[in-house]
Amino acid sequence: MPAYIRARDPAEIGEAPHERFVRTHAEGRLITPGQPAKVLLGHLAFDGGTAQIRDAAA
Repeated sequence: MPAYIRARDPAEIGEAPHERFVRTHAEGRLITPGQPAKVLLGHLAFDGGTAQIRDAAA
């Protein structure tokens, strides 16, 4: 996905988001896909059996 976004015309996704993504990548500050997945799986596996709906933004 990072290469796909960097290759897109900034007009496709917006100048500011494109510039921020390219800068973050160049600075080596992008997280790997496994990092958020690990956190999410931890929440799903240990939710105490509440069947609570999770807000991914929280």
